[in-house]
Amino acid sequence: MEVSCFREFRGHTVDVNFVSWSPVDQKLVSCSGDKTVRIWDLTTGRDVPPSPLIAHSLHVNACVFSPSGDLLATVSSDTSVKLWSTTTWTLIGTLSGHSGSVRCCAFSPDGNLLATGSADESVRVWEVSTLQCVTTFSKHESNVVCCSFAPNGWLLATGGSTGEIIFSDAFSGGVVGKHMIHDLGVNTIVMAPQQAEQGETYVMVTAGNDNKVKLWNVTIQQKRVIMQVRATLSSHSAPVHTCAFSPDGMLLASGSVDCNIIIWDMVSLQPKKHLKAHDRFITHCAFSPDGHFLASASNDKVIKVWKLNSSGLDSMAPSPSPSRSDSSSSAQGGLIKTQRWSLDEVCGWVEAIKRQMTSGDKLHPGDGDAVSRLAKALGDLGNLCTSTPRASGDDFKCPITQQTMVDPVVASDGFTYERSAIMAWLGRGQRTSPVTNLPLTSGTLLPNRHLKALIGKAPPLP
Repeated sequence: MEVSCFREFRGHTVDVNFVSWSPVDQKLVSCSGDKTVRIWDLTTGRDVPPSPLIAHSLHVNACVFSPSGDLLATVSSDTSVKLWSTTTWTLIGTLSGHSGSVRCCAFSPDGNLLATGSADESVRVWEVSTLQCVTTFSKHESNVVCCSFAPNGWLLATGGSTGEIIFSDAFSGGVVGKHMIHDLGVNTIVMAPQQAEQGETYVMVTAGNDNKVKLWNVTIQQKRVIMQVRATLSSHSAPVHTCAFSPDGMLLASGSVDCNIIIWDMVSLQPKKHLKAHDRFITHCAFSPDGHFLASASNDKVIKVWKLNSSGLDSMAPSPSPSRSDSSSSAQGGLIKTQRWSLDEVCGWVEAIKRQMTSGDKLHPGDGDAVSRLAKALGDLGNLCTSTPRASGDDFKCPITQQTMVDPVVASDGFTYERSAIMAWLGRGQRTSPVTNLPLTSGTLLPNRHLKALIGKAPPLP
């Protein structure tokens, strides 16, 4: 693997604590002990107005984009959590409730929830749409320094400065597992973007002040979490502060007080690259959404962007949409803001992909079965797109409240509910469908924008 320094961003006056990539364009955000948040453009190498964002009165400890990229959360030693619009880079609101320095934050995979951890030993879960705290729990006996959601949307892992990790139900706050994993304290927890195998088993990485990086299988059995060590990686010579998975889960980066970043192969679990990355210790690192770059932050006040060159990364290069070419894509024809697509644009994309599939372009001879399954799925979706919706008054009613929905969301059972009603259902610890009584496979809730539009156009129900 060849790795070269592509950019250096300078502007912070003290330690850089965190760095985060936008999911939708080539921007990078950093935060610092200088109380500021800065926005950087990877293409130009400069910060972007209105950078710097100044709203916190003490150190800014973390900055995280929502999965859709339209929000940025920042947390600070001033005990506050702030949400920003990334469209206008204006402050949306301040979430207050912690009584100590807020050390970490993480969005749920669907972006509906934001978890925060604090030196007050508590974890709070906030509903993003209302800016309200929906769950608070204080099960740690030390500073909460890191947190991460599992891909299922409801399992939340939080780490404490004395070395414990606690798994909780983000909706109800109930503890489903507690383990001591690093003798001298946990510094980071990251859930891999994919499941390890069939069933509710996930890959997780942790790192701590014992100089070790540990890989785990995390399995959910009857609402309890079982952890199994897959590997312990011991190549760092000082405490490890940060870890990050590449988007495809094939690489792992770790950064340490020893000033080094190590990039690991997740198949062989061997180092692919050692980088003497900074003059002082590494505070954070993050892969770009396309996997071609790695950003690192340090106490030397510098953010560096590293370009990764290997044959394994070439296949991850993004490609432009076959049916859309507008200002949403990058100048290099890369990232598309698909979360802002209308229903018609999604249907156009489906039809374009179907045409390519049936023409046989760019398909490998050995991909027949996978192609057939994908073609069938796209065909079903295409039929859904081309069919005329015939929604009745009953379709507008939430199955739980039997009232016309205002904010309809789709749960993992495929049914649509009023957001507040299904959130309350999950908050009571329910993990079955209100309609079918079968287990819910995920806590993810997706906005049903099409139904919301139909409700808005329909005459009032009698």
